[in-house]
Amino acid sequence: MRKILFFCLFVLLFLNTFSYGEIVKTSEGIFVDDKEFSFSMTIPLGFKELPSNMCPSNWLYGFVEEVPSGGRSPITIGVESLGTVLNRPYIVDLEDVKKSSPPGTHVEKVAVNVLGFDIEGFRSLLVLNNVKNVAYAVQIPTKSEAIQLLLGGIVSRDMEIKGILDKVLSSLKAESNWFSEYESSVRLGRGIGIVISVFIGIAVIIFMRRKKQ
Repeated sequence: MRKILFFCLFVLLFLNTFSYGEIVKTSEGIFVDDKEFSFSMTIPLGFKELPSNMCPSNWLYGFVEEVPSGGRSPITIGVESLGTVLNRPYIVDLEDVKKSSPPGTHVEKVAVNVLGFDIEGFRSLLVLNNVKNVAYAVQIPTKSEAIQLLLGGIVSRDMEIKGILDKVLSSLKAESNWFSEYESSVRLGRGIGIVISVFIGIAVIIFMRRKKQ
């Protein structure tokens, strides 16, 4: 897992922003309209797109908080493709998430509302480079292929990060297979821990690079 983490963080080649859908700056923030994955959402004011070199290949979008050089550690937002649909009942085993997380990571479920559905997301506390971090992961049942929303930063900004998560989820509009699907079971916990650790690693690298500027 550590090899995967450092590979994702070490390959820093180009500084180009990337996206798969339409991105428009508005008075409320950054509006993302993705036709392929059938969703739209608004990233709050104060964020900008991440360079493509900072994002794993399965990310659709990446954003980082704009803070002064050498200032506080920024909050990072990621949207990734899960490569499958989410069926109901939606079951993610907490033990699967813990097993795929770095040693010492504390993982717990959090209740969130997505597209009018009450589902469980995940909150992880972990230490990278001697920095205590918190990350949230929420899997979203978009119609053609599910996506995962990730938010994270230093643990002292936990309440602020959770507030931004709720704000982004409340802005989300999407077509969902949950509105007209047959009942089946899915378990997607395995691998979430790895995704979260890579995500927090990206946030730490961003902060360290800003401190050197």
